[in-house]
Amino acid sequence: MKWSDCVQTDVPYAGFDRFGRIVDQKWQDAAGTPVVKDRYRYGYARASNRTWRENTIRHDAGGDPKLDEFYTYDGLQRLTTMQRGTLTGGPPYTGISGTPSKEEDYTLEALGNWRALVQSTNGSVTLNQTRTHNPVNEMTGISGGPTDYKITKVNHMNDYLGWGGNGPKPSGMICVEGVLYLAFQNMLRARKPPFSLISQHGSDAQIVYSTNKGLYWVPALGNISAPMFPGHKFGGPAFINFGRNNAGARDGYVYAVSSDQWDNGSNLRLGRVPADSIMRREAWEWLCAFAPSVEPAWSHDLDEAVPVLSLHRWLGLPEMVYLTGIRRYLLLTWRLHRDFSAVDGTDLLVLEAPEPWGPFSLVHIEEYWESKEFNPYCPRVPLKWMDADGIMGWLQFSGSWGPYGAKAGFYRSNIRQFRLIMA
Repeated sequence: MKWSDCVQTDVPYAGFDRFGRIVDQKWQDAAGTPVVKDRYRYGYARASNRTWRENTIRHDAGGDPKLDEFYTYDGLQRLTTMQRGTLTGGPPYTGISGTPSKEEDYTLEALGNWRALVQSTNGSVTLNQTRTHNPVNEMTGISGGPTDYKITKVNHMNDYLGWGGNGPKPSGMICVEGVLYLAFQNMLRARKPPFSLISQHGSDAQIVYSTNKGLYWVPALGNISAPMFPGHKFGGPAFINFGRNNAGARDGYVYAVSSDQWDNGSNLRLGRVPADSIMRREAWEWLCAFAPSVEPAWSHDLDEAVPVLSLHRWLGLPEMVYLTGIRRYLLLTWRLHRDFSAVDGTDLLVLEAPEPWGPFSLVHIEEYWESKEFNPYCPRVPLKWMDADGIMGWLQFSGSWGPYGAKAGFYRSNIRQFRLIMA
């Protein structure tokens, strides 16, 4: 593929206006009969600020997603708003029709530094960020960003103790209607793992909730007589997150996925519960079959649950999120090269699907991700750190729990930026 200038009839240079500004740009095959693959047209204000961009192929064909853009500026010719969708009123165009699929709004101070950035997708705010600067205009802080986050202990949870599989370990968290729900495993402490004698079993899951942002959890650990989900089939539920406070959820249910072992499990099961009944064990149900129409069937009997994905010894504690910008579920999992080893490295596996039950397609596989010594595990995707397009984001994960990992600073919360490439 190559970039080809377009012919303009009213100026001597193809693709440019009389002021040397690009107004028409197309991309086409380099070999054989040229076929235009993509084409953009641009409009400008008198000060030469670009005011609109038309993606002509999608615009003319009514394609989805709409990729036209419209820009506005302040009196100092600084960009203040970008909107993406379908242009209207021209050309020259005057705005985006209806609710933009993506919008970015910038608040600038007198010296041009950003004071605030707000990103929205389909009218819903996905990022609301403030920034501070010092007297020499160097940025000193960003609220809500992945590179300057802070972890504050509001509750030390000293009763949630135990090394490895001998104590409660978190598996998932979600906020619904202002209430935090925390799922954890190993309620009954040491158990035999289903696939290995030395792996961490990750069985016997329980959910607790907090109405004061984690200051207190109910029920108290000492008051729980038996786990909500005994055994290993749903031993480490990870809630599927859609957005802040569960905004954008697919329906009135809260969904969760679970492997059948903390490290190197083999089967992934999917459960769901009405959003107002998360703490009621009898309200939970699991995918148990598919109807001839390929619609999932559900059962309140956990023993009837069937895997939505099986990969022998490849499924560590999972993470699944829904990326609104690309309308896909992203599933992350991992495996240790040696069962419950902190020094032999891990592999990262990323899959995507149109529904939480699949079908799943491979996005990325990485052997010894980060490094063998780093031994990373339990990758998470904080949706707060995803951009509005659902393309750029950050992984959050832990590293080697062994003596070397602790000394090297791996055994902590780590981050890594990623970008999804759309095929």
